[in-house]
Amino acid sequence: MTDREKELQQYLEGLHAFMPEPFWKLAEILELQALELCKAKNGKDYLIPYMLNDAVEDYLILRNGSMTGEYLPETNVLFPARIVEEPQYLGNMETVYVLVIRQEGGNTFTLRFDGIEERIQCYQYHRIGHFWVKGQEQWRQLVYMVGIIHDKYEYIGENVCNEKEIALMPLIEFPPFRFWSPIHESLDEKYPFTYDGIDAMKELAKEAGDKNYARMIRVYRKFPNPFLGKLLCRRLALPKSEALYCLIQQKLEEASKEYGIREYESGLNGEMDRKRAEIDGLLHEKGFYGQYPYYEKEEMRVVVTEEHPFTREEFEYEDYEFRMKFMVSKVEKRRFRGWNSGFFRGDGRQGYIVGGHRGAVLTGGGKI
Repeated sequence: MTDREKELQQYLEGLHAFMPEPFWKLAEILELQALELCKAKNGKDYLIPYMLNDAVEDYLILRNGSMTGEYLPETNVLFPARIVEEPQYLGNMETVYVLVIRQEGGNTFTLRFDGIEERIQCYQYHRIGHFWVKGQEQWRQLVYMVGIIHDKYEYIGENVCNEKEIALMPLIEFPPFRFWSPIHESLDEKYPFTYDGIDAMKELAKEAGDKNYARMIRVYRKFPNPFLGKLLCRRLALPKSEALYCLIQQKLEEASKEYGIREYESGLNGEMDRKRAEIDGLLHEKGFYGQYPYYEKEEMRVVVTEEHPFTREEFEYEDYEFRMKFMVSKVEKRRFRGWNSGFFRGDGRQGYIVGGHRGAVLTGGGKI
């Protein structure tokens, strides 16, 4: 038994080497105080998320579960929890498991179940657009995508990443790239600084024909100080970095397309297609031409992005809804290089996000 396995036994008493692999994932969840217990819609099973993001859904299924006591969400677990195996003879020998968990405040509950399995599925993510921070949204979108690739690799393993993703993943370890965080907090504590990250960005800059940025990165590799880091992150916001941006965006799209789309039991896929067709019709009525999700008219270009719910309704805590948002870019035609040219800093450039409901398309504050 490895040192790591011995460490996990401190969080889940009764865990041993011959138990199914998902029990070790359960111990990791307990260790991180990340237990979220959801009753499945079939009324029989319990679901425990391990990792849920736009790129992957990984969760545990506890089959035919019955609970004694009450699980209190957002209440810490007291260690160790305990797993007990109870052999039962019902025509053939079977094992029933009993999970005993104590929580702060004196609460205890037990969950009996007759099997555990892990469900992992990867999905496309290149159309996803979460815009929580204003400014340089085009880069923040890419940082988000590379970040979720890195996360699924770190927590689940290389088996959920394709070769194209593994090649792009080090970018999040290049501080000037992740400076454009998609959230209001810095990502520097979440992801490491590595020379692999520097080298990955340098090679992409060379491939994009951005020799100046590649030279700047070579200097940064020798002297990786905050001053040079700021110069490199500011340079990304300028129009001269657009070729590099377009290359990374293209490679992320190619990596994402190796996976399938999310399939929903509720008929949501049909509703999503209807909304896409509606947006396509509305934009054509307004004089745009193109095909979903890319449209243009005169000096304006629009990229439709999406927010997807998880495939299991049990994991949606607010609402179970498909949303769209619009990246609107205005730039003189002679300066146009890509669909999001307007988001780069410079005179004659304008980029903004429009909320994704019908009224926003027609009359939003940043009008399309």
